[in-house]
Amino acid sequence: DLVDEAVGILDRFGRGEFAAVFRARAAMLREDPVVVESAYTAAFEAVAPSVRRQLELELASYHYHQRDYAGAVRWFEQSDQWLDHEQAAREYARSLHALGQFSRVAAVLEGYRGPVDPPPAWLLDLRARLAGTRDD
Repeated sequence: DLVDEAVGILDRFGRGEFAAVFRARAAMLREDPVVVESAYTAAFEAVAPSVRRQLELELASYHYHQRDYAGAVRWFEQSDQWLDHEQAAREYARSLHALGQFSRVAAVLEGYRGPVDPPPAWLLDLRARLAGTRDD
């Protein structure tokens, strides 16, 4: 298969970290969650910590878009990069909301350090949903 050929070429040229990341991202396109998780786990071992955190965000976002909110929450928390990353904060907070973890949603909204002037629409939406849920 073409992915295996590309990975082999990268490996032969001493670019194992690129090969691992390429394999993980290619697995995501195939949409087999077990293969995706396995490929990303292998990639985590092959890359520097800063790259690992970025890959953890990718995996969290993948789980979010698969509507596996518990998986998304696990990887957003593992990466600890959602604080100043708008897409990650939005998907993390929405995942928590989908799981009914409203106090944790409030904590994410309070902890988010990205642009808030003016507040992003997603942040206002989740605040309104929380207020409705809690009758604030």
